[in-house]
Amino acid sequence: MMLLTAVSVYLLAGFIERMKAGRKMGGAAVAAFITVGILIEYIHYFGLLVLVIESVILFLYSISIRRNRLKVSGVCVVPFLVFLPWVPYALAQSATGSYIATPSLRTVALLFFEYLGWSRIMMAAFVILVLSALFTYFAKKTNGERFTSIGIAVPLLWVILPLAVSVLISVAFIPIFTPRNMMVALPAVFLLMAGAIHIIFSRAWIRYSVIALLCCYMLFSLFVVRKHYTEPHRHQFREAAAFAVSNSSSEHETMIVVSAWNAFYFDYYFQKLSSDLTVDLIAVEPQDFIDVRRSVALRKPVELWFLWGHLEPGGELIDSISTLFEEMEYHPLLNAGVWRFSQLSVEN
Repeated sequence: MMLLTAVSVYLLAGFIERMKAGRKMGGAAVAAFITVGILIEYIHYFGLLVLVIESVILFLYSISIRRNRLKVSGVCVVPFLVFLPWVPYALAQSATGSYIATPSLRTVALLFFEYLGWSRIMMAAFVILVLSALFTYFAKKTNGERFTSIGIAVPLLWVILPLAVSVLISVAFIPIFTPRNMMVALPAVFLLMAGAIHIIFSRAWIRYSVIALLCCYMLFSLFVVRKHYTEPHRHQFREAAAFAVSNSSSEHETMIVVSAWNAFYFDYYFQKLSSDLTVDLIAVEPQDFIDVRRSVALRKPVELWFLWGHLEPGGELIDSISTLFEEMEYHPLLNAGVWRFSQLSVEN
């Protein structure tokens, strides 16, 4: 999605430059834009969002210069006609609701913080460089010949428009704003920083020095501060599933309960580990204990494994489950964990 978004934006910028110079859009470029648009809209819904924004920009620009309106209309319409067969499925998926929380200003700020490696220094460098570059370019105009207005506008709009539209949709209709979805704008963040360095520092040796300094800091942050390659950082679903597979008794009736967004997070690793274990029930809130108790009464398992990832269950739910069993052990993991319950109580 990121690659195709970058290609699509590049083609869009080329169209605008050609139309601005009074030249034709070019058949090969038109075919490429349509092809990339079809691919990106079917790969991810945020690809469709990018395509909508690009089409609106291209169409409005053709109206403003009063050229290529018919050709631009075709370029914009064809990918959406190809997307029509998927519309019923898209509507059905949107009707199921969203697990994503409604974004706030803090959510938006954390987006850039995450994209810059969770580093306050990189965040400060990004803000200072971009603001200084905008001031240098628009106020002093000292680097206008080396950096075109399109070179400024493209990465800015590439970040601002998907961000603004996704927040608007999230607030008004259905929450869709997440850092992963917004990765369509990640290349633009890098381009903004690169462009800012290019505008501010006119001498090549200074630019290279600043770039080298930033690269050294990012490597130091990656290897030393965050210990990215020596310590785990992701939610350990795989380790939780592996612990259950290694320690469960195949000769006993086993029941698997999980607290996660979806059973797939654990079933995937059960299958990869060639285990017969599968998730029987999802339980997150205390009221879900009713379903757990009903399933236990029907199946009467000798063992019950409670695995969690992403969504840590509250103590009330665990205490309720422990009333059905006489023994319990807990194996903590990174943003995950495993409870093992055994010896089903006869009374329950």
